[in-house]
Amino acid sequence: MKMEAIRLRSGVTSGEVARMLAQAPEGATLCLSPETYSFGMEGVFRGVFAPSNNDTGEKRVVFPLIGKKRLRIDGRGAVLSFTERLFPFILQDCEDVVLENFTIDFSFPRYAVAEVLRADAEGLTLRVDAARFPFRVENGGLAFQAGSEWRTTAKKKFFLAPLNGRGGFRYLAAGETADPLYNLAAPLLRTDASRTEDGAICLRYREGSSKADYEAGQRILVSHDENRENDLFFLERCRNVTIRNVRILRGAGMGMIGQLCHDLTFENIAIETEPTRDEPISITADAFHFLHCIGKLEIRGCTVRDTLDDAVNIHGIYTQVERVNGSGAVVRLGHQEQYGFNPYLPGDRVSILNGQGEGGRLTVRAAERSEDGKSIALTFEEDAREKLKPGDYLDNPDRMPEILLENNRFLNCPRVLLGSPRRTVVRGNELRLHGAVTVTGGVDYWFESGMARDVRIENNDLHTLPGRSHPSVRIETKGENRCHLFHQNIAIEHNRLFGFSDLLNAEAAENLRIAHNTSDAAPCELHLRGCRNVCIVD
Repeated sequence: MKMEAIRLRSGVTSGEVARMLAQAPEGATLCLSPETYSFGMEGVFRGVFAPSNNDTGEKRVVFPLIGKKRLRIDGRGAVLSFTERLFPFILQDCEDVVLENFTIDFSFPRYAVAEVLRADAEGLTLRVDAARFPFRVENGGLAFQAGSEWRTTAKKKFFLAPLNGRGGFRYLAAGETADPLYNLAAPLLRTDASRTEDGAICLRYREGSSKADYEAGQRILVSHDENRENDLFFLERCRNVTIRNVRILRGAGMGMIGQLCHDLTFENIAIETEPTRDEPISITADAFHFLHCIGKLEIRGCTVRDTLDDAVNIHGIYTQVERVNGSGAVVRLGHQEQYGFNPYLPGDRVSILNGQGEGGRLTVRAAERSEDGKSIALTFEEDAREKLKPGDYLDNPDRMPEILLENNRFLNCPRVLLGSPRRTVVRGNELRLHGAVTVTGGVDYWFESGMARDVRIENNDLHTLPGRSHPSVRIETKGENRCHLFHQNIAIEHNRLFGFSDLLNAEAAENLRIAHNTSDAAPCELHLRGCRNVCIVD
């Protein structure tokens, strides 16, 4: 079949793009020009979506690809600039799609940089460059401009994070109408905001507020897009999608999110800041985040710099059993950012975690999400009462991918998190991380499942960042899985370590091989807990 080429003209609106995509026939190619396209609200597509670990609800999408097959978008060097709080790309129920050769940018930053002028028991005084980061103070609240909208702590939470390695991050709510924060690990600062005579921001603690441990002279990040309303790419129930030669310069939330997909490839993706802007952050959450995908998941030749959260996070989801009735059960999603997501499809073979390890399997016949998105009613092919009881957890390990991370550069990012029982290869990467390459899974705060069965971490350059103390590789379990042989068959070989005193911290793992790694620190230690059959060479 001949590919139909559709050219995207200069000055096209968001609504025109959506209509053009909706009408594009199977096998079409959408071609752009090597120029800057500016997209705002005019006619923008609106739809309700539930990306896990993000906010569920209405999204305003410039490039909605819904049910498209054999579609290609070739940017040919174009810059896609977004002037409002928009979701650039959403792909749902697509097959054989290629997105390539363009840059994504936003015309406004998704955070502000502030200098601490004063910090004491009464509050904080901050200096913010209003020309770079427009803000206003009114009615005791602090607001920052994001496109034509203003984001204020009177309605949404901000967070403050140190940029020079001192202190921990805090959430900020200014004004009397600040909403209570649910399930929040970080301390909450409740303040009243005002302007000083010289234009600085004065944040006075209200009664019952926690206190910040920042110091005068410290630079901190004020993120006003923490709620993850609009990320960059969201893929759901897609098959055989390739995204390559794409550069992302600014973004709120996550870069690439995929859930319930089959065969995804990401090649030569650059997530970084624009050097001429002197901005410290590229995106405010995970660069690559995937859950319950199957087939092959490959991330090759990518560069990720200066993110506020993980470079890579690949995992499933644990749900907790609330009640059991014959061949059915009701399970609850554990974290608010997972509400609305359903990790189960008919035919899935789910495993039971009961505090004693795996407690057998059940086959899903039907899975119906509740109206509020917090729970799922499951019907099984078998009588669930024989194996399942309230308080148990369910995992869906068969709906997980083979993973390849190869020849990437992840620089100044928190971690790489891997949680799949399929073959996982981390090879030939340069990793400069705040934390470790982590093989993980547990029923703790995030309820992110993972049960490694075949992992190779080999031929990587692993660098710790100044002032950090952690192992280069961590193998861990959390919650109900702890103290059981949870992970198996992990090889850590021929890696080069720089700045680490610990090569490995591992627990609940079996069949570990640690061989031919080199370190610039002596000695480089191993910490093992509850492990069995460990082979250490050279």
